[in-house]
Amino acid sequence: MNELVLQNPIFRMLSEEALLDLLSHSKLKIFHPDELVIHEGDFNHFLFLLTQGTVHVIANNEILAGLGVGDVVGEISALGMSTPVADVLAVDTVKAIAFPIEKINDLGLEHPEFAEQLRTLSSERIYNS
Repeated sequence: MNELVLQNPIFRMLSEEALLDLLSHSKLKIFHPDELVIHEGDFNHFLFLLTQGTVHVIANNEILAGLGVGDVVGEISALGMSTPVADVLAVDTVKAIAFPIEKINDLGLEHPEFAEQLRTLSSERIYNS
């Protein structure tokens, strides 16, 4: 099992069975420098856990945050709260585990504490931007 998944507080609360099921539906995605990982306003199909590289979260032509290895992106759209509210741009070569939002939604229904962690992260990021 991927160590970054186990170390991330959002996933840590899930059972081994739930994590293995989630990972079995995930895939590794690679993004090249200046490639959009997530496009503001477009439907996003994944919650991403960054395993290599750095991304910038950009809204209104302003960099709101820089995120890297171990961080998740796409949490706002993964819970169906909204379409993406910012662009997420690869600064360098980025590798990320892509979890389908359907599986994330299922886990949120089965494990309310998991959904709450994602909502809290979303709220913190929106509030701090």
